[in-house]
Amino acid sequence: MFQIFRNYKEILEISYFYRMQIIPQGSMNICMLSKAIGEIMITKRGED
Repeated sequence: MFQIFRNYKEILEISYFYRMQIIPQGSMNICMLSKAIGEIMITKRGED
C-alpha cells in the first residue's frame, strides 16, 4: 500500500512538471489526475 502511494505521489509530481509546460492551467488538473490513476492501475496490475 505504501509503495502504491509513493508511486502515486511520484506520478503526480512528474505529471505536474511535465504538463505544466504543454497544457493550459484549466485542464491540467483533470488530465494529470486521470493519467496518474491510469498509470497506477497499470502498475498495480503489473505487481499482482
